[in-house]
Amino acid sequence: MLMTRIIPLLLTCVLGFPCASEAATTPAELASTLNDHRSVRGPDEEKAWAVLSGPLQRLEPMPDRAAASYQNLWPGMDSWEQATAWSASQDGLAEAVAEASDRIKFGLAYGREAMTSDEIAAGLLVDLGDSDQIIRPQFIYLKQIDRLLQWIVVEANRMIDAGEVEQGVDLLIDGVFLMRLLADREFLDEKSWAMDRLIGMLEVLRDVMYRNQDQMPAELLRRISLKDMPAVRPDRARLFIPEHDRLVCRTFLENAFDEIYGADAEKFPRVYTELQANAEPLSRFGARRRWESLRDGHDALRSSLDRLDQVYDDWWRRWRVNPTSDMGQMILAKLSQFEIMNQARFAAMLVAIQDMQGLFDLRDDLVLAVNATATSAALASYVQDRDVYPADMRFIYGITGSKDHDKDIHDLDYRGFVYRVPKVRKSIDVGRTRVWIEPGMGLLYSVGRDGVDGLAARHLDVESGGDLVLWPPPQTLVREHLKAAP
Repeated sequence: MLMTRIIPLLLTCVLGFPCASEAATTPAELASTLNDHRSVRGPDEEKAWAVLSGPLQRLEPMPDRAAASYQNLWPGMDSWEQATAWSASQDGLAEAVAEASDRIKFGLAYGREAMTSDEIAAGLLVDLGDSDQIIRPQFIYLKQIDRLLQWIVVEANRMIDAGEVEQGVDLLIDGVFLMRLLADREFLDEKSWAMDRLIGMLEVLRDVMYRNQDQMPAELLRRISLKDMPAVRPDRARLFIPEHDRLVCRTFLENAFDEIYGADAEKFPRVYTELQANAEPLSRFGARRRWESLRDGHDALRSSLDRLDQVYDDWWRRWRVNPTSDMGQMILAKLSQFEIMNQARFAAMLVAIQDMQGLFDLRDDLVLAVNATATSAALASYVQDRDVYPADMRFIYGITGSKDHDKDIHDLDYRGFVYRVPKVRKSIDVGRTRVWIEPGMGLLYSVGRDGVDGLAARHLDVESGGDLVLWPPPQTLVREHLKAAP
């Protein structure tokens, strides 16, 4: 009996397959694999990070009195003078952002070993753990990227107020394309974060276009509509599902399993207790007992790896289908492989990867934001040329805008946005605030996730369903209303 157990083990080790004594993958080894990916590998001339690292290390936080989310920074806010004094003091940062946005990849390497001591001290790294214990990746550098977005928004508005309209708008566009580079990163958390910030920067751009429309050259607005927005490319042929989470999940599995005997009695509970506790510190108490109880009933390594591939293959199939086609609707109507996965047999996978459905919804929101910004810029350009809003959206096609971007992804038939020019004063409820559209103002909105045209009586955010007012920007109308209130 003993010999029958030893022989397969010896054969496994001799042939090069994993065996119980094989050393686990370390954070440095995982980083080396991640950094050999095309999204990181290559000369510095291709990478935005090579340009941004130094300026980001020197970028100080906003003054406490002026600090706010980048979406809530605007010239009418309290402490705007302190904010602009801070932004104006950052010499050379606008040039760095412009150069970085022209690179072909973001290019930040993963792991501590790839970063300088100055970068680590400034919090500019993706931490994979130290010594021999891999942790769930920590994207520490994103905090400084948020600070950079604050600076871009404040400085762009400062430049526009100073009469440098095109330079200020170009800085915002550079910020948009920098976030688009970041949206090509290969971890779900990075990609989701970047797509969310990209949507937010497009909202800021629409706010700036509306508040400064009298100063905005028609040709600049036309360029935004016909050149800049088409280049964002959030479509399924250019924006892809991230793959690094799969690689990290595979590494956790291989570190915790024996190829022959399944979940290792010591490694399995240790690896997954640390992984769970890293994400949920309060769950450490009792976590090891949970993973010890799950070990015996968990599927073997090969079966787990096969199921991991099935989950990702299914996500890729869903990502690429046309949701308006019969085939696409049939595929999307079924539960995903992730949703039907047995929670006991594949518990190790469920704690290491997240459901991608949120990314699908985020992509829809990004497509809508790009289309909304392109169409809004086209309307604004038309007004600058003719001093009146078009009576029908068809009047802008091929002149200031494209029909390709006048599409509402929430419309059940994927038709254009709803567009009206009210002949009488019209109210819109934005949260608890009622704002007004004056007669003759073009009103552009999406029917929202519920697919029902509510006549823009209420603007609701993307989480709540209902109509989504796009132009004029509802947040701008609220700010103006509150600023004018006694």
